[in-house]
Amino acid sequence: MSEEEWSSAVKQALDRLHLTYQQLAVMAKKRDFSSVEAQKLWMSIGHSRS
Repeated sequence: MSEEEWSSAVKQALDRLHLTYQQLAVMAKKRDFSSVEAQKLWMSIGHSRS
């Protein structure tokens, strides 16, 4: 998967959850996710962003 494809997939996943990356990162910092799906997404992408 290219970097462009990865970025697009991440954006689509965030859009589906109606979240921004920043919102997801705050949830992760607090360890208080709005849903299981949000937590799973963070586990998939959280540490991959530069």
